[in-house]
Amino acid sequence: MPPNNDPVNPYSSAPHESMPSPMPPQGNNQGDATGGLIPYKNPKALIAYYLGILSGLPLIGLPIGIAAFVLGIMGLRDRNRNPAIKGSIHAGIGIGCGGFFAVVWGLLIVLIVVSLIFKKRAYFTMFSNISFRPGNNSTPPVSSLNELICNSLEDLIA
Repeated sequence: MPPNNDPVNPYSSAPHESMPSPMPPQGNNQGDATGGLIPYKNPKALIAYYLGILSGLPLIGLPIGIAAFVLGIMGLRDRNRNPAIKGSIHAGIGIGCGGFFAVVWGLLIVLIVVSLIFKKRAYFTMFSNISFRPGNNSTPPVSSLNELICNSLEDLIA
């Protein structure tokens, strides 16, 4: 049956009009099934995000934090070059967490090395006045480990 071109009938269609497609046009849309939450087209930003979160772990946090920071910057550059790929938030989290934890773990390592150097120096200073001859009852200048640590911290601050 041919279509009815009656102006009174609102459901009639033009004789050669095609029906619109129910599917949206397929292009470079981000997040087909993920809704744009996971930037799978920007792997540097995505890896930086996961490494940034993992950089909070002790012992491995420093190298992972540095890697997250570098990959986050690379992912942000890729996002700026091609706005069709998402991932600026993931790259920012990688840069922030990776940079923060890299600085924290780096400072902790420096603090440990400095305290070991001062502890070694204090250890030799503490036992330099001790004589091992019989009858000599000299005591070390520091009587407890707590006092040694407090003296070392006072030397660091002063």
